Amino acid sequence: MLLRYYGKVQHLRRFFTVLLSSLVLSSALAQGVLPVPRFAKREGFTRVVLDLPPNTPYLVSYLPDGIQIRLTGVQAEALSGTINPQDVQSWSYLADPEGVTVRFKTPFQVTEQKGLKLLPLPPSEESASFRLVLDFSAAMLRIDPFLPPPLAFFPTNSQIVLDPGHGGSDPGAVGGVIEKEVTLKIALLVRDYLSQAGALVTLTRDRDVDLSPIKDRDLRARAAMGRPPQQYFVSIHVNSDSGGNGAGIETWYYTPQSQTFAQALQNRMIEMTGHTSRGVKRAPFVVIKETFVPSALVEVGFASHLLDSENLRNDVHLQRIAYGIAQAIRDQYPAVPINPILPVPPIP
Repeated sequence: MLLRYYGKVQHLRRFFTVLLSSLVLSSALAQGVLPVPRFAKREGFTRVVLDLPPNTPYLVSYLPDGIQIRLTGVQAEALSGTINPQDVQSWSYLADPEGVTVRFKTPFQVTEQKGLKLLPLPPSEESASFRLVLDFSAAMLRIDPFLPPPLAFFPTNSQIVLDPGHGGSDPGAVGGVIEKEVTLKIALLVRDYLSQAGALVTLTRDRDVDLSPIKDRDLRARAAMGRPPQQYFVSIHVNSDSGGNGAGIETWYYTPQSQTFAQALQNRMIEMTGHTSRGVKRAPFVVIKETFVPSALVEVGFASHLLDSENLRNDVHLQRIAYGIAQAIRDQYPAVPINPILPVPPIP
């Protein structure tokens, strides 16, 4: 009986809290005063809602460390607060006689192509206010259609090894995608881009197999393929983390002669996808430590992240990653001279 009574009290408390909050919000908006932003952490992103009077003009600007929104015709106190370290670190209001500048600071760069999805919602039966809904995430990408231009032709006898990570009995990272499937798709795309430009491409696997059921032997067998006459070696992987917050692309190298190659791969993949760069790092992974040519291991995204795994299920995004890898490989070779077509001399 007491438990039932307690439950009713809690229910009534929640009801009146929501009702009071709604009344306070409506009163503030009626006076043209901007209430504090509402926010909630969702799986893979953080949602922030700005409640505004109807027809409030707004202008979004992108900053190196977040965004700012200029609101005209409203007022606010000079307020600020924190949200979370993953997606939106802080917010602030700066008012002047003509309106309010709202600033959101993020741990990653936001552009028109990445980091933010903005949805303006007009007044409705559920809410009398005009709402700006902002979803922030390092893995939020706008993936445009892609028509890859042909690569410049390779010099004669250009030889490259592509290593689609895992395979067979070893699925690799499993989450929104299965690593071994994504890495093979990307490797086959890279192979096609390179082959069309005249390169000789070797794959450590071209189907769902491993080179050995014993993991150490499998890795060493892959690395052993990275030796002359081969000239470059790229191992392709998908990342994962236990918290599910990691997103973006990173590239690893081990030997000093591989650092420049790793940086080129990272730069080209970020350029092609617009994704978040997690940088170039050094580690003694077997497949890049035991090769005898410049080698790098690319982590093309996170299977553990809700939105990043969604990116990795998008064929256009995979094409962009693959073309970035292919471009970086082509960058390592000199230009092929084009022989001019000489006029045919007249017959004497």
